[in-house]
Amino acid sequence: MAEFSNKEVSEIVSSFIKNNLQRGVAVAAICQALEAKGASPQAAKALVDSIASQYSEGTHRLGLVFDIVGDCNARCAWCVSGITGKGKVQKNFIDFNRFKQAIERLLAMDVLVAPPNRIITLYNWGEPLLHPRFYDILAFLNDHQFSINLSTNGSVPPKKVDPLLFSNVVYFGLSMPGFTQESYDRIHGFRMERILSNFDEWYQLLRQAHVSNRIFINFHLYKFTLRDDILKARDYFSRYPDVRFSPYAAYIADYTLVSQYLSGTMDADVLLKAEQELFLRPIADTVGKWDKDKKCPHIYNGLVLDESCNVVLCCAMSPSHPDYRIGSLFDLSLPEILREKANRQVCRECIELGVLYWHSNPYFLGDVKI
Repeated sequence: MAEFSNKEVSEIVSSFIKNNLQRGVAVAAICQALEAKGASPQAAKALVDSIASQYSEGTHRLGLVFDIVGDCNARCAWCVSGITGKGKVQKNFIDFNRFKQAIERLLAMDVLVAPPNRIITLYNWGEPLLHPRFYDILAFLNDHQFSINLSTNGSVPPKKVDPLLFSNVVYFGLSMPGFTQESYDRIHGFRMERILSNFDEWYQLLRQAHVSNRIFINFHLYKFTLRDDILKARDYFSRYPDVRFSPYAAYIADYTLVSQYLSGTMDADVLLKAEQELFLRPIADTVGKWDKDKKCPHIYNGLVLDESCNVVLCCAMSPSHPDYRIGSLFDLSLPEILREKANRQVCRECIELGVLYWHSNPYFLGDVKI
């Protein structure tokens, strides 16, 4: 086993700092670097712990994804929420007081990026607007100087509230599976006219909050999407001059299914349906060109929590996967979280197969031939 001095550990730490690893050093990142040099995991941890006082909680800053709702009322066939829930809402909402406790713990740990760049993403697999205390959550986050990312399927209209409640929203995405009722029947299961009506209400509210220029129409493209539908959607949303229309290819939002596809182990019937509905070949053909030595940003720079305050391995991990949960936020320190995230075999599998590339590189309209 290789022997390293504190000086050598410090040099490795310094190299991470020079590479701008978000204001500090993840303990797990240092351990990985030492292990690459020949140290055992136990030796690497001991060496890092010996100078841990320099790199304790408060030196590393994380972005935050908090899934405040564990359900989605859409039934998308290629998203883990639609696959497992099929549009049924089981009321898996985080308790509002528990949410406040979680945020207060994170602030006390001093692990979040400072304002004005302290961003919280209030969704992962769930529909955030379903939360019965959604507006209370917004008010609480505003009080703590969070900038807020939101995404919705548009099924929930806004309540009559003070528009300034949304003044800290930096991203508001509306996901659409097409621009015909047939597309909605096939994917989300909603009435499209209701979605458009709801969106208009959201637009007016966000315009009054002076954040309507932060609205994106995430228009998902399927093989059954007609070019005329794309043009009709683009023309329709042009009535909202500051809204951005962003058409891109729908993809498989389920780690297990993506890894099966990329490894050639997907069930034949599922594969046939995927090939019929999704633009898979363009991205699958480029996955092999992906740099497999690239470090995953989700390990060191992001923290994902679900509606039960579980620390989740990453935003792409399916809840049914055995590596989904690291532990409760209330039981873990930052070094423990980072160390656990860095030592999972599934993370190496994800990079090797190209799942990380898949989720990081959606194909936009110019890349998809229809």
